Amino acid sequence: MSITVCAPAKLNLSLDVVGVRTDGYHELRSVMQAIDWCDTVTVDFAPDGDIHLTCDGGIPADERNIAYRAAALFRECTGRDEGYVIDVRKSIPSEAGMGGGSSDGAAVLRALNELTDAGIPQGDLLALASKLGADVPFCLLCGTALATGTGTDLVPLPSLPDCTFVVVKPAGGVSTPEAYRRLDSAPALLHPDVDGMVDALHRGDLSGVARHVGNSFEAPMALPHTDTVTAVMRAHGARAAALTGSGSAVFGLFDDPAAATACAAALTPAFPLTRVCKPL
Repeated sequence: MSITVCAPAKLNLSLDVVGVRTDGYHELRSVMQAIDWCDTVTVDFAPDGDIHLTCDGGIPADERNIAYRAAALFRECTGRDEGYVIDVRKSIPSEAGMGGGSSDGAAVLRALNELTDAGIPQGDLLALASKLGADVPFCLLCGTALATGTGTDLVPLPSLPDCTFVVVKPAGGVSTPEAYRRLDSAPALLHPDVDGMVDALHRGDLSGVARHVGNSFEAPMALPHTDTVTAVMRAHGARAAALTGSGSAVFGLFDDPAAATACAAALTPAFPLTRVCKPL
């Protein structure tokens, strides 16, 4: 019997790039938040013992896809020899800084653990997820969390106070290598107060969370739509607005759902990939 799970997108509410390691990877400190903009992942056994992946949206359906690699890693690390059929229905846009591919990989791990009755504890699944990519462990954990190191070291945080997001994905996207190239060549970076946001979350203070929204990538990326979108969001009452991840999606944080809906309606004609989302 097949298993179908949701693969939620993530937002970086506060993202600080704090340095570069000797191995070339960047050290991050980020408060990440899962939202209800989701892909759908279905897994089942394949009688021929191979891994078969289908994926819409023009995404490669082979070893280049993190969902495929997640299945191969699961099989390798559990010593299983059965095959799997995996179907990924995309909704999260690519090259948006929303972790869509990472979430698909995490969803495959979660679904295969259930399908096979492997019973792998969450801590061990997180260790597997860290082998697939920096955002994959958070996409497995979901909720709200502080991510440090390369993004794979996680500390769960209290849930956000009641709020609503408007998320806008413009036409075009940003590759992660290009984003880091621009970041590394920037003369100076914004360093948002991640600790301040963590403290606000522990106090249940949405205003404090909003004050500490920020992203080290935003100025180096200098994406032409960011200022336009954030201005519309603030004009409609957003408590904060910023780029997520390395871009190109932008989110606004609202305490009034009606204002968020009005903002989305104003943005949709120019940016059809606009959604009103809730935190998970």
